Amino acid sequence: MATARVNPADAPLILNGKHEISKPFAGSASRLVSFSIWQYPISMLARCPSQMIEGSGFFANTWAVSAKGASQLQASVPVTRTLVKELAHKHGYLATFMAKPFIDALGSGFHTHYSLWKDGKNAFAEAGKLNKIGLSFLAGLQKYMPEIAIAGSSNPNAFRRRQPYTFCPINNSWGYDNRTVGLRVIQGHDSAVRVEKRDASADCNPYYLLATDIAAGLDGIEQGLTPTEPCHGNAYALETADPLPLNLTDGVLWPKGPN
Repeated sequence: MATARVNPADAPLILNGKHEISKPFAGSASRLVSFSIWQYPISMLARCPSQMIEGSGFFANTWAVSAKGASQLQASVPVTRTLVKELAHKHGYLATFMAKPFIDALGSGFHTHYSLWKDGKNAFAEAGKLNKIGLSFLAGLQKYMPEIAIAGSSNPNAFRRRQPYTFCPINNSWGYDNRTVGLRVIQGHDSAVRVEKRDASADCNPYYLLATDIAAGLDGIEQGLTPTEPCHGNAYALETADPLPLNLTDGVLWPKGPN
């Protein structure tokens, strides 16, 4: 992971194309954001040349930014994007955060992970499981996910990414550690319990995205909402979940409701 205060000396080790560094922060509302990028050709930057992977073609890679709260996280995203592009350019490569830079390949997403912390404890967790408060936050995200989708996918290219079987959700389903759903619940140790929202594109505006996500989740808590039954299988084939808009026109008109 790349921490909120990015330092080139802390450039992550690379394992199978995934950047990892174990310095997460506990957040007050938004705990973690991860986004994938496409690099063409690839140049994975690490602590020393012996840890650098080079080659031809293109590869997608995942970066994660941890922060103490939503405001710090919002500010960290553009800094991290700039860092990645500058490091790639320095070594003669091009890094892009386009949602769908290659039409025949997987796209690049912007996944937000949410937990709520009070007095040093995760208010979403109880015995390593998502508790009632966390489920209500999840329900708020689920209820408003179709109409706030435009905040995370704000251009035509972003909607080209939203296709079945591409690790990009097409509906507002949720499940436990299920990567076909729109909202994924991660459980385990209390500090790790969180809700992951998976629909936004890598080039989205983090200020709009986090503002709408957090407002939706908090509304779910205030109203005591309950989510639907979790999806335990293939969410792409699920017919009971509400679909997400699949093009820019629908994304703009969806919040307005039926004409």
